[in-house]
Amino acid sequence: MAAAPDRVLGVVIGVVVLAALALTTWTADLPRNRRTLATAGVISGTTGTASGIGGPPIALLYQRESGPRVRATLAVFFIAGALLSLLTLAAAGRLPARQVVAGVELVPFVFAGFLAAGPLRRYLDAGRLRVALLAVVGTSAAVLIVRNLF
Repeated sequence: MAAAPDRVLGVVIGVVVLAALALTTWTADLPRNRRTLATAGVISGTTGTASGIGGPPIALLYQRESGPRVRATLAVFFIAGALLSLLTLAAAGRLPARQVVAGVELVPFVFAGFLAAGPLRRYLDAGRLRVALLAVVGTSAAVLIVRNLF
């Protein structure tokens, strides 16, 4: 992955996410076992570090679960995944200070999202979570593709 140009890598990851989205949308529930969780975790860590969208593999694996389970799983996954990605990038010398500053500047928006989540959670838990989750996965992939094409 390190040898591929960033733009090509972004487009490829976006296309693969869209393909996985299409496949999982019309297939039966994927089993969550050690093998599927480990595979999704490795793919998520790799794509998250390489392109910034690491959530889709785990989100697609949990798309048919209840809202509380999806939220709890993704929260733990994103915290652990972000820390591992940051440590890996820092160890490789690929974490510029300006990126750290930009991340710190976004912290207030995390809190704003947390506050907005209460009313949104009730709306999504009324049978709309899966559609919303698939929409976010698809939008993330499409934005990644467009951003890397232009």
